[in-house]
Amino acid sequence: MRGLCAVLGAVVLVVGCSAVGERPWPGGESVGATKPVVVGGGVGETVRDGDVVFKVTKVRKGPREVKGETAQGRFVLLYVTVRNEGDTPLYFAGGEQKLLVGGKAYEGDAELAARMGDRARSLLEEIGPGKRLKGIVVYDIPKGARPDGVELHASVLSDGVLVRLDGL
Repeated sequence: MRGLCAVLGAVVLVVGCSAVGERPWPGGESVGATKPVVVGGGVGETVRDGDVVFKVTKVRKGPREVKGETAQGRFVLLYVTVRNEGDTPLYFAGGEQKLLVGGKAYEGDAELAARMGDRARSLLEEIGPGKRLKGIVVYDIPKGARPDGVELHASVLSDGVLVRLDGL
């Protein structure tokens, strides 16, 4: 029995690791590697993932450089409002929010958020029950790429919700 458990564990590990996929561009991974998400709305609409309500207010091309960091491709700024409708505090992590571009998922850049200071407020921010946070999540995507959507997550373990973006 112990041998069977070891074999099954190895199979799960190999299958789990192979699902991550290649990263042809920094931060990009196959969209199929992410969990299935509920399709929500578009920019300006509220969407929910568990006890968290999100609203993407705008998406903008970022500057070529942010606080001394030059984009490998180009920066994209996602402006989002996050509201905690639960009974306990939660943490919003910009790095868990995935920008979807041409079949790839890009994580928010926590280091750039930290460099932007209070303006970004997406590195790892506590949101108390009934409170909200306005933040900016920064992404570095290939030049010429157009975002299709963003996958927003209440936590690393949540299924997430998809917000459609109309490109830039």
